[in-house]
Amino acid sequence: MDPRGRRVAQAELGVATSRASVAIFLLLGACSAQGWGDPDPIVVAGAWDIVARDDPFGEPPAGWACDPSGWGTERFGLEESLVVRTQLCDFASFSQPITRRLHRGDRLFLRAWHDPLTAWDTEAGTVAAHLGLAIDGRLVWGVQVPIPNAGQIVLADVDMPVDVPAGADAVFHVDNHGANTYHLLEVSVRRPVSAGGDVAVIPPGYVGPAAWIP
Repeated sequence: MDPRGRRVAQAELGVATSRASVAIFLLLGACSAQGWGDPDPIVVAGAWDIVARDDPFGEPPAGWACDPSGWGTERFGLEESLVVRTQLCDFASFSQPITRRLHRGDRLFLRAWHDPLTAWDTEAGTVAAHLGLAIDGRLVWGVQVPIPNAGQIVLADVDMPVDVPAGADAVFHVDNHGANTYHLLEVSVRRPVSAGGDVAVIPPGYVGPAAWIP
């Protein structure tokens, strides 16, 4: 079967897999905030919109597309998430205005989850997923995740290099080969918390600084 024909057929499977991963995520998430203060979110899960032009992550390859049914807002555990299902949306960037001013040196904290990653049969072992974040047109974080791969949480913290006014655009990007599911759970400012002068503990699953920038 043609890979694109599989996408609709696998949509139900993708939803079921995502639901099954919630319990695992909650266990990981419970320890992920160790060493960090409370989040001060700069985005809202339900406020994302697809980037139609001037995408800081570039143009999609020929034949790649994002069907509107391939992304949206979905409950994940106890919180709302931006969900992207790549069997229907294999290259896309999503934007919204940030809710607060960012200062140079602020620590941005990103938290996401992906289900087990698979590639179309002919591409297995040769491809990768890309996740990225741009703020006010500046690429500030990215990661490349080899496919195939296990389901896992992605955590990253980034030093904000410049001041950015409230209302500037945040852009979150996903692309990959295969029928996979991604949840963006948090983009916030968090302050490291330490006790007795000890350095704050980096949460399990820490990724960054940018391992992939296009």
